[in-house]
Amino acid sequence: MSDEYSKWSQACADAVWPIVSEALGGGEIKVEGGLFDRCCDIDAVQMNHVGSRSLSLRVQWDNPMWGKEFHTFTVRYKNKSGRPTEHDKILAALDSGTMLSSIRIHCYTSRPRGRGFVKRIAVAWTLDLGRYYRLLGYDDIKKVRKEDGKELGAILWHRMINDIGAYHILVWLDGTEPDQPCLKPYCQRWIDEFTLGAATESDVTVKA
Repeated sequence: MSDEYSKWSQACADAVWPIVSEALGGGEIKVEGGLFDRCCDIDAVQMNHVGSRSLSLRVQWDNPMWGKEFHTFTVRYKNKSGRPTEHDKILAALDSGTMLSSIRIHCYTSRPRGRGFVKRIAVAWTLDLGRYYRLLGYDDIKKVRKEDGKELGAILWHRMINDIGAYHILVWLDGTEPDQPCLKPYCQRWIDEFTLGAATESDVTVKA
């Protein structure tokens, strides 16, 4: 495991997971990477007393050079190597049922590589993101340093929140050092949909 990957996985385990864990059903996460990441966009596995499911995690930071705070899910759809990207894997899963992460967690921190403190987090079903991309396209296209050959597509969280007929997400905001972000009240009604092993009182089908 590379030094950079170790820093990233440590940030997920130490800073991100403790904030979202209770809403997702608790338990522990095991960072996977390697083949699962390259082929299926699976970064970690959540495990509790009920079972397990796969997760995709992205940790970014609010670079002052960008000039604003982002509240988005971003997905790489082009890279220099030409290998399949996160975007390609998600759409392939929609079309052919290939293996993919169950849930996508996107976090923004105050410093690069997951360092500093957590500022914002959002959680969504990975396939819901894929359907949303296909339905609406990207809200914005960010080209990250031309020489890197990377291009990212972004979907604003509030667009998915407002489209509550089909796409529910959980959002934690307002994190200021040393406080942790709090789950927004309007997301409370959707927790049962995301909790691994939840015994819901509604007719909602728990996706896992």
